[in-house]
Order: sequence, then C-alpha cells, then structure tokens
Amino acid sequence: QWALAHGLLAITVLSLDGNLEKSIVRSFAVSGVVLGIVQIAGTAAGLQTPEEDVTPFFMVGESNYTALFAMFALVALPLSLPEYVGGRRNLMLLVSSGFLVIFLNESRAQLAVALLLLFIYLLCRIARTWVFVLLSLVVPGLVAVAGLVTVQQGLYNPQSLGSLFNFDTNYSNLERLGLLLHAAELFLANPIGYGIGSSSDLFLNSPYTVGSYPTPHNTLAMLIVEWGVLGLAAYLLLMGYLLTKAIGFYARRDTRAILPVALFASTVLDAVFFNGSVAILFWLAFALLWATPANQSLNCRIVVEGLSQHGVRSQGPTMAGG
Repeated sequence: QWALAHGLLAITVLSLDGNLEKSIVRSFAVSGVVLGIVQIAGTAAGLQTPEEDVTPFFMVGESNYTALFAMFALVALPLSLPEYVGGRRNLMLLVSSGFLVIFLNESRAQLAVALLLLFIYLLCRIARTWVFVLLSLVVPGLVAVAGLVTVQQGLYNPQSLGSLFNFDTNYSNLERLGLLLHAAELFLANPIGYGIGSSSDLFLNSPYTVGSYPTPHNTLAMLIVEWGVLGLAAYLLLMGYLLTKAIGFYARRDTRAILPVALFASTVLDAVFFNGSVAILFWLAFALLWATPANQSLNCRIVVEGLSQHGVRSQGPTMAGG
C-alpha cells in the first residue's frame, strides 16, 4: 500500500507534461525500485522472515503482495512499454530489480510469470519475421520439455519452480486447491451468488483447507461465489478481451502483448478485486492496455505524437492509420 500510494502521487505530479501513460509506467517503476531497496535493506539487517516483508516504517506485511507489485511495476509495465523507461540500460536495471525482489520474497509463482513475460519480450524483439515465426512454433515445445524435466527433478523441492505442480505435499498448492473446490461447491449450491463481500465469511471455515482464509486467492473463484453466473460471465468476457489483445499485439510483435498476459496471471494467482491496492494496480495496468486501439501499435503512435510535437501534421489517412 505504501508503494502504491507513492506511485499514485508520482502519477499526479508527472502527468503534468500531458503524457499520462509514461507517467504511470515511470512512477510505478520508481516506487518499485524504492520498495526493492527497502526490502534489500530489511533483509540485510535481519528484519525479514521468508513469509514477511518490511516496509519503510518497519511494519510487517505479506510477501505475496510485494512480489505481485514487483512483477507489475518492475517487470510487466517496463517490458510492455520500454519506450517510456528511458533506454535499454534503464530497462535492464528495472527488470533485474524486479526479479531480485521476487526472489527475496521466495514467490515461485511470480518468478515463473516474470520469466514468461521476459520470454515474450525477447520474442517480440526479433527483427526477422521468419525467425520470429519459427521460434514462436518451436520454442514453446522446448520450454514444455524443459518444464517437464524441471518438474521431474524438483517436484518435491520447495525452492524449485517444479514444486508449483506438486499437489501431493506442497501445502500452498493443497490449500489453493481446497479453496477452489469449496468455491465450486458454493457455486453449484447457489448459482446466483451470495452477494458482494460474502467471500470474507464463506471461506473462513472451508472444509477443504487447514488454514482460514477470507479470500479464495483466485479471481474466478471469488466472482462465481459472490456474483454467481453473472460473475462467471464477467470473468469470461474479461479474459476473452485479454486473450484477443495478447494475440493481436503478439502477431505484430508489439511488446504490449506482455500486459494482458500479466493481467491474466494475476487473476489466477490471486483474487485481484479483494485487495484494494491490488485492484487499483490491476485497473491502472488494464487502462494502459485499453488506451491503445487494436489497429494501432504503440510504436506508431509514439512516432505520430513526436512528429506532431515538432509541428508536423498528418496530410491524410496514411500517417494516421500507421
């Protein structure tokens, strides 16, 4: 919440130049870097445990939200809009900081998402079309094989990415699965939903979990419980939009394809509308995605804006249409 508050304040100040998108990306990048510095300092001073993070006021919070913020502010947004972070060197520093913060918080799920986003960025940066198409077809298969090897060798290692697929002894996975089963049971019992905010009561005494949770840690599960069929339809509509945007941008090798993937991943890993800070971060990132028309790439728009600032105006549909 501290980092988000500073990010929103920076947006207000930096947006005075008229470019709100650049202000959002840069302000969250700065707040993410500051958060990372504080986290590193807290770790070095021995004030942090694997399950807690230390804010500048030395108040304990949940490491999952810190890793989620770092994934968006330092990895997803800079990689999606690299033109706004001030060069390749700044981009590398931001992304490296994001991976470091995620690693310090021991969030294997967010680390896997960050690696996927970096992989998409590298593919979008390939210059030759035939190389891009070939790698888009071949590399996913190679990644799948490497993933299977990782799962086989690190399935029962709690520090390995392979443990994400361990539904035998991984406590976190078993609890999440229990919450999903409870959500499905509640949905089938009452398809019209139990009302907004009901998750805080319904999941506290889940028969399928050991712990007590006010949220199912999954956006779809929360929506179908609270909104019923309407929540299911809303989620499918939102995911359909994100999928369409991701495919459209990726086909043009536009790095903004990263943003809908990050948004989708966040809905799978957490109930993004339960926590107010996460919800604001989600909708700001969604607004950046919405801001670019489907038939106009970001790079084209930056060129047109730059020409306009120097007194050059479009003489017809050619420049305006990209």
